[in-house]
Amino acid sequence: MIELDARSLWLDEGFSLLRIWSSWSDILANQIFHQTIPTVDLHPPLYFALAKAWGELAGHTVFGWRSFSAFCSTLIIPATAVLTQRLVRRRSAAFMAASLAMLAPTYLWQAAEVRMYALTTLLGALSSYAALRVLSHRFASIRWLIGWSALCIGSFLTHYSLLLPLTLQLAFLSPRILACVRLRRGHHQLLLSMVALIGLMLIAILGRPTLDFIIGYSGGALSSTKQPVPLLEVGREFIADSVNALTFGLNAADPTGGSLLWATVALILFGWLTTLRQRRRHTYLWIILAVAPLLGWLIASSRLENRPSFRYVVYTFPLFHAAIASAVGSGFAALPRSKALVGFPLLVLSLVPPAFGAWMTHVRTDVWQDDWRGLATFLRQNLRRDDGVLLGLHASEASLRYYLGQPMDFFETAGQWRDTSANTAGDLLAQRYGRLWVVLAGDLEDYWNRFVVQIAEQGFTYRQEVAFPARTTSLRVRLYDRSAWLDQLPPEAHVAATSDGALAGLSFIAPDLRYERPALGLIAYWRRSQRAPAYLSVRLSHDNAVWYDFRIETLLGQPAAQPGAPLSHRIYLPLVQNEEQSKQRPAPLSAMRYTLPLWPGLPPLPYVLTLTLTDAQGDVLQRETWTLDVTEVERWVRWPRLATASLWESPALSLLQAEYLPSLSEGEDMPVVLTWSARQPLADGWRIRLALSGSGEAQVERPLAAHPWPPAHWPLGEAVRDQYLVPSASLSEGRYWLTLYLEREGQAAQRHTLGRVTIVPASPIEVTPNYAITVTAAHVGPLTLQGYSITEVQPEAGVLVVETFWRVEARPQEDGRLFVHLFDAAGNFIGQDDGPPFNGARRTQSLRPGQWVRQVHTIRTGAALQPGVYHLRAGIYTAATLRRWPATQNGVPAPDDVVVLSDYVLPASP
Repeated sequence: MIELDARSLWLDEGFSLLRIWSSWSDILANQIFHQTIPTVDLHPPLYFALAKAWGELAGHTVFGWRSFSAFCSTLIIPATAVLTQRLVRRRSAAFMAASLAMLAPTYLWQAAEVRMYALTTLLGALSSYAALRVLSHRFASIRWLIGWSALCIGSFLTHYSLLLPLTLQLAFLSPRILACVRLRRGHHQLLLSMVALIGLMLIAILGRPTLDFIIGYSGGALSSTKQPVPLLEVGREFIADSVNALTFGLNAADPTGGSLLWATVALILFGWLTTLRQRRRHTYLWIILAVAPLLGWLIASSRLENRPSFRYVVYTFPLFHAAIASAVGSGFAALPRSKALVGFPLLVLSLVPPAFGAWMTHVRTDVWQDDWRGLATFLRQNLRRDDGVLLGLHASEASLRYYLGQPMDFFETAGQWRDTSANTAGDLLAQRYGRLWVVLAGDLEDYWNRFVVQIAEQGFTYRQEVAFPARTTSLRVRLYDRSAWLDQLPPEAHVAATSDGALAGLSFIAPDLRYERPALGLIAYWRRSQRAPAYLSVRLSHDNAVWYDFRIETLLGQPAAQPGAPLSHRIYLPLVQNEEQSKQRPAPLSAMRYTLPLWPGLPPLPYVLTLTLTDAQGDVLQRETWTLDVTEVERWVRWPRLATASLWESPALSLLQAEYLPSLSEGEDMPVVLTWSARQPLADGWRIRLALSGSGEAQVERPLAAHPWPPAHWPLGEAVRDQYLVPSASLSEGRYWLTLYLEREGQAAQRHTLGRVTIVPASPIEVTPNYAITVTAAHVGPLTLQGYSITEVQPEAGVLVVETFWRVEARPQEDGRLFVHLFDAAGNFIGQDDGPPFNGARRTQSLRPGQWVRQVHTIRTGAALQPGVYHLRAGIYTAATLRRWPATQNGVPAPDDVVVLSDYVLPASP
């Protein structure tokens, strides 16, 4: 329940929101308005009506709507237990099936979706149980007949895929129903007739769109001109997908497939075989209800272009869990004295895969979702008051409206302009907006995506594209603007010092954001450059203390997606126009307005703004520096209050916002940003402690102060940002709680849990050991120096480049720096290079035994290298204490804990 709203809404959930937000009459009529286009939804109305009613009680939020699915998923557990008890007639089997349902990763995933599949599975299990109760007696009980009829009606009004099992149940129960009608008199017959009549009326009225869809779907399958796929081929794939969902769940990153899946199939067959010996009629119904839907959708899959998903048969999972429970119980009963030979292996085979899938469902799939929340955050940070947003037809308008959370008169949709030509629409939008953000979902070559792009290109100039994680489609936003093209810089511009760089100058402007927040407004003047920069680094510093530092990736018309990267820490800017636009615009300069979102609570101090342009290899192309006085700073950083509820309050302080990474790699420290607001005048003596606790613990403790702005100087009610770094590099992979402790001298500490953080293994960097000089028996801490090469020498510039290759023997526990020192023939130190592994890409704590590390050391001496002999020394030291790691060479301790490398001889110039 804690993580119900942790993941963003995805495409189908956006359509669910449209149904839930509709009126009751539209819900019952399956009517929705997608981008002003009226259409009829094929899904029956029951789930959406129940979710709307549930939202009135639990709140119309993602958490509230998903809690209804979670409630249904929870009820699946006892429903599976009673169904298994009725099928197998053993309490141990019922308990086993309930355990499987509790661990089922698919149920966990369905519990966190605003979709009808959890309710579908629950009704499928209950209708099967009611059918079995009717079938259990020679003369059907009137109560169970009415209950089964009501469940059939509810099932069909929830999802159309349940029509097939309901038809099969009716075929099996028809003799019992006829016997009941024939033998029972009076009000019983009347009651049954009324239930049947009401059911047919509800299905005819509320299920009409679904019936039309089923008829059209079946007709499409029968009349399809597509060459049928061989049943054996599509059957193997469809059954594997379904069994994979039954065992490992929806997690594509799990080691699914292979022998485990087919072992599960064998387990299910074994469970059915053991019950067939009892020759009870309900056993045949059990098998048919589980197998027939698979066969039906399998045949449809062989003929239809849009192949059905295993979600269409998810209601069969309780029946499969009952079969697995029967197999395990039979394994224990077959050989009572040798349970370890049969029973326990079957128990492990049945429980371990779903347990693994359940654990990994929310560990490896944090971003396996359409990130509409991230896209909305990006728009919130960058939208100006003269901006508009144009949605492609496949974009989820409901999801964006939910996450942006206010009336949006600046939203335009493809459906709104569907009857207008692209040229006319583009001209009209260019009169309304200065910039246009185009949201595209799905195939970019789709007609409606090309239509909105044509609209944007009619009145605007393409500037950039940002891609976001997507589950079922691609998801991206493009920026178009009506920027000015200039022949020269305006008088108020600050001219760049570099005369031939891509950045010609800069002007500062007051930001005009649609969503109020601190921001830096500027106009950058870009000139055509042969060397297009790949990255732009922006830094705000004061007295050598960095307050704002990030790297911006330039797109140059290409998508840039970094799943999992917090968008509040990264924005994307284009630096030059594309070639086609360059030919159309003869002017040498392009003026582009930017709004860089800043952190709340940035103190009003004079800052130095540094912009650095680098290429893809990290070489600096241009660096420009401007000084901003306090008056200029106060134009954008003063922000009286955050428009959000407090996360935590005390009589003196309010915690308005907590920003931290939900996941990080092993070997990384955890950056945390806390935004405070003083509720009353503060004095000294406040201390704060941030702790990550789980399988290990890491914490940071220091006085509460946003240096150099102590709490005694905080204005009342104003947001103040405070930055922390939790030393989590030594923690192993796993899930941890991030907890805040705030205390004052003489008072007990106040505790508040901020959330959960997942530490994942660092992705390995492949290294091919390729060195010219071998170093033997050189151990430095848990690393071994295997060899090195001298790859480049520039005597005139005083540069010597050395590549060292290290092998990891054990996981390091400290943050180390790999170094190489250079000495002249007399032993005088003349240069060095040191840094984290892989030149800063990893921390030593993230290294694992067996890995190789390739480190490039560029030693700059500051003077020309003269011909002669030079000595090289290598080692590792701890970053915090500068203490060198113990080193041995050839089995004896190395002097000064450094490894002696071969001398390098620089020959004289010919």
